[in-house]
Amino acid sequence: MKPTYKWLTALTCLFLLGGCNDEWNDEQYEKYISFVHSGDNRVYLKYEAQGGNKTYHLPVQISGSQSNSSDVRVTIAVDPDTLVKYNFDNFRSREDLYFKELDAKHYALKSWSATIPAGSTKTSIDIDFSFLGLDNFDKHMLPLSIDASSELMPNPNKHYKKSLMQIILFNDYSGKYEVTAEMTEVNNDGHEVGDKIKVESRNSWVEDENTVFFYAGFTEEQAIDRKDYRVYAKFEKRDDLSGIVELYTDNPDMELTWVPAECFFIIQEEMDELQPYLKRRYITMNVNYTYLDISNKNFPIRYKYAGTMILERVLNILMPEEDQYIFD
Repeated sequence: MKPTYKWLTALTCLFLLGGCNDEWNDEQYEKYISFVHSGDNRVYLKYEAQGGNKTYHLPVQISGSQSNSSDVRVTIAVDPDTLVKYNFDNFRSREDLYFKELDAKHYALKSWSATIPAGSTKTSIDIDFSFLGLDNFDKHMLPLSIDASSELMPNPNKHYKKSLMQIILFNDYSGKYEVTAEMTEVNNDGHEVGDKIKVESRNSWVEDENTVFFYAGFTEEQAIDRKDYRVYAKFEKRDDLSGIVELYTDNPDMELTWVPAECFFIIQEEMDELQPYLKRRYITMNVNYTYLDISNKNFPIRYKYAGTMILERVLNILMPEEDQYIFD
């Protein structure tokens, strides 16, 4: 009986192994279409001189264990309902913090469809952005989804078939500045009074290619009235490493005043000693300005800031800047 048992065991193993090998030749997963960057997706785009124009290649893909055997047409669509739900879930009653749907005048698609060719698993849909006149006080999203009219079924997991593209613009001067001086209250004669107020950092946002804005003094960056305290800083180069800064505001009630002779910037660059592919760029902005805090209109307070604001940006010279920029 022992030889017979051994032969039966061997034949059973061969049968099972043959079946397993055949299974590996079959598709192991469902073939679905999805975005490569799905869900809440931060898209960093550099503001360019020609009207803020920029083209973004939105990647889409097919899942599965086998290569694609035929051309597959993929169609996308704007999905405003998902953005409405996202805003409510994240911000509730703080509607001033809601993401705004990017206005159609700021983007265009030659086609809302693209073809994933046979033998490939990915393609991209080109989106042409134009940011001229876009107010970055508001946060902007372009909510997209895989349309059901696509030739394959969109991934049933909603997180893979939707892409909430959070548009984050940057230029050479935007980002998080470390603040090295303190705010002081001043009277009508310009003399300092009261205690000094420490401000550790200020974020700045893009206005155009050479201009950023930040919130004056110690204005909280999520304060409901923060828009009343925007200070614009326009950078004008005199040479490759330095230039002047012009300050202005669009709120006359703020009574912004500044000292042109003390508003300038210096650029310093150095390569990292331990990681030679990293370049460290420092922009030191020296400013001197005063403004009126009008949060209590019956008792306005004038503040002064005089000192430096320093931006550090670490760049990998082997990569495009848009693939590595992180906004704090």
